[in-house]
Amino acid sequence: MNISDYLTEDQMREIATEEFRRVCASKADEDFERIISNAGYHAVFKLVDEQIDGEFEAKVREKALAVIDSLTAFSVFRAADIYNGSDSPAHRMLMAAVQANADALNKSVRDAIRTMPRHEIHQIIAGGEFTFKTGQ
Repeated sequence: MNISDYLTEDQMREIATEEFRRVCASKADEDFERIISNAGYHAVFKLVDEQIDGEFEAKVREKALAVIDSLTAFSVFRAADIYNGSDSPAHRMLMAAVQANADALNKSVRDAIRTMPRHEIHQIIAGGEFTFKTGQ
């Protein structure tokens, strides 16, 4: 079947144009919020860029140093959770160091337990949840 036998070029062009408009309108309706948000971001980005002056770099540096000064072990050594999709680089390094020194850590823990008074051991066991690995 040849569509040209039934429709003129003008009719085919009109149908194609109408279909294109329909698809565009449908897509715009589906993504309306995203489109408006993106347009808003672009407008804000431009306004922010226009406000950057010679003092901006100093302000950014000052703020970065304040953030660095307020870092804690929690923020540096972040483990993966529902908010962080993966472990932080510092957490991965820490875990690798622990694994690499597992024998020394185990020896230190065993030595500490051997020298700890029995009543302290009982308090620790009574107040916590443990997994015991036997045979070492």
